[in-house]
Amino acid sequence: MLKKFKDWAKSRVDSSGVALVTVIAVFAVCSILAVSITSTVLFTTGQEASRAKNGQAYLTAKSVLAVTKNHIESISGNSAELYEFAGKTASGRLPDMGDYTVTITWSDENELAITSRGEFMGHASELYAIVDVSGSGAP
Repeated sequence: MLKKFKDWAKSRVDSSGVALVTVIAVFAVCSILAVSITSTVLFTTGQEASRAKNGQAYLTAKSVLAVTKNHIESISGNSAELYEFAGKTASGRLPDMGDYTVTITWSDENELAITSRGEFMGHASELYAIVDVSGSGAP
């Protein structure tokens, strides 16, 4: 009887050890998977937020560039006004769109170059355009 009890106890210890190792292995695999999934989700979320901020900076720069270009084209028949714009830099802030800076320079005797920079929450985008003002009597 004692021998049967010892054999039973020995087999019990051996199977308990295997069960413990199995539980630890399963826990380690689940922990690694959980950490991997959490890291991937956080990384992807951070990238999407950054992409949205870059997009907003681009839209700010594009909006300011379009408004400036349209205004210059509307006065292209008036060389005195064009002289006032050339060599100027303007900056400001658009509500919910970010900060902007626009610079206008002569790129050629008949062309004005517009540089527009938009900034939104630490992200920036810069765009360029050339406006032909040859019909204005410009320099």
